[in-house]
Amino acid sequence: MKRLHLFKSTSLPNSILNGLLGLAVLIAFGVVVWATLPAAGDKSHRSPVELGAEGPVTQAGSDIYLPYISLTPSGWSSQTSGVSNLLYGVSCAAGGQNCMAVGQQIALYTSNGGDSWSPVTPSGIAGLVLNDVSCPSASRCVAVGQRSGSAGVILVTNNAGGSWTPLNQSYRMDAVDCISTSECVAVGDESEARFTYNGGASWENGRLGNTPLFGVDCLSSKTCWMVGVGGRVIGTYPNAGGPGGIGVISKKDLLLNEGKSLLSISCIQQDTCVTVGEIGKIFKTTNTGGSWSSRPSGTGVTLTGVSCPGFSLCYTVGDGGTILISLDTGSTWSPDDSPVATNLKDIDCYGPSNCLAVGAGGTILLRQ
Repeated sequence: MKRLHLFKSTSLPNSILNGLLGLAVLIAFGVVVWATLPAAGDKSHRSPVELGAEGPVTQAGSDIYLPYISLTPSGWSSQTSGVSNLLYGVSCAAGGQNCMAVGQQIALYTSNGGDSWSPVTPSGIAGLVLNDVSCPSASRCVAVGQRSGSAGVILVTNNAGGSWTPLNQSYRMDAVDCISTSECVAVGDESEARFTYNGGASWENGRLGNTPLFGVDCLSSKTCWMVGVGGRVIGTYPNAGGPGGIGVISKKDLLLNEGKSLLSISCIQQDTCVTVGEIGKIFKTTNTGGSWSSRPSGTGVTLTGVSCPGFSLCYTVGDGGTILISLDTGSTWSPDDSPVATNLKDIDCYGPSNCLAVGAGGTILLRQ
């Protein structure tokens, strides 16, 4: 009030006084905003964020669109599976509401994002062990594994596990990935590879050497990467002149000297993949398998599953409840908080930071 009285005593016009007052308010507002901004290069307060949908903010009768940003995911939490069986594999259809977990004489299904799980185990198969599963839709899933002895099996359901069609195999089957509801690839012992293009009604053979394969990830039709014993990595691509219309990218054995195996692989695209395995080994390629660089994991435990959902994020799980996260597509890794100490066997991510992991004792973990 004193300042206003001083201005008035000089007999300045009201328009000039109002202008000066407005300018003072704007300067004061700018100082407050500047003080709340981080200093250049200061990233100490930042954390990974998930960009969401944009939303309107109404002001003075007009809509101003600002980005909606949600905070870092809350982390991992345990879900109630209702069983104590060892779980080897897990897969979610798009959206993450419909998922299946499989393992020692068990298959479980959820239609509510894991709030509850129900047994949907195939019947009449003695000694059944299911090593992996892939669900390209809410109702269709393909599971692979082993029957009594060394014989393998591929099982297909078209009604979320209500009924299963078994297809007996000569060798144990260890991993499966479905590109769509019609096309899937399964791999297993003795480098057995099976390809289906009709939803699993029939499967074509595709021997890829004589090395057992434990993991597979497919990006599109006939475009897959597989890993196994001795650190074997081998890729396929469409090739009209090859057997079954498939060409093979030259194999590499990344752990032959160590006598160890790679167990899982995940690819952002055909040229960029991350694979994990025994003794904490992680390898990455960015040139379609032309070379693979070893990436430090910070652990020596067996890493059994890896999933790279995109947005530069990758997750891997392993023995002792180990969970690691990468924010640069597998180049560097750091521990992600794990609520368990049991061995984890597989992970499937269906969003930038939404994942399910499974393991010993019926363990099912959710990251959201």
